[in-house]
Amino acid sequence: MAFFFQMVQYSDSVFINEQNVPEEVIMRFSAYIREFGVETYREVVEKQIAVQKSILSREEAVLRNLEMRNESLLKSIDKYNINIEESQNNIRLLGSDLEHYEKQVSDNKRKLSQYKRKSEQYKAQKELIKSSEKEYKKEYKKIKLQKNKISNYESRVNKAQSDILVSEKDQELQLNTIRDQKEVIKIYEEKLAGIR
Repeated sequence: MAFFFQMVQYSDSVFINEQNVPEEVIMRFSAYIREFGVETYREVVEKQIAVQKSILSREEAVLRNLEMRNESLLKSIDKYNINIEESQNNIRLLGSDLEHYEKQVSDNKRKLSQYKRKSEQYKAQKELIKSSEKEYKKEYKKIKLQKNKISNYESRVNKAQSDILVSEKDQELQLNTIRDQKEVIKIYEEKLAGIR
């Protein structure tokens, strides 16, 4: 800056030229202006690089979010498949209970034919049949509930698999965006390296 004020003492006009300023001073002034321009340009390019790196960082965060979403979906699929297996096991267990109650109902109906209609034994057997039929219906409803759960879990698995396919495509696009952004940064860094 001191040099600049020295320049002012040589010039009594707005314009500086070889007639009113010595050549050495003009060359120093020219070097000063060039250095000022180079530094200013370097600062601008450095700021541009910082902005581009910030953009890259955001794009990489988007990619990480997509990857974490996929991991979460895969864990959900595993959980749903475990739930499907549990429901299938429950259906097998309930199926054997259902067979038991079905056999009980048919046995009690066979025994019912052995008793007279108005006898106490007939009434007791009739109550046993009702009780067995009630238990049969309960078990049947439980099986139906388990089948509905399986259907629900299977639809969730299908949805998650579909979401994974979409997410994988989004990840591929995001990787391309990141690759392009790295190229932009490389161009700015080459520009910065070329400033002299």
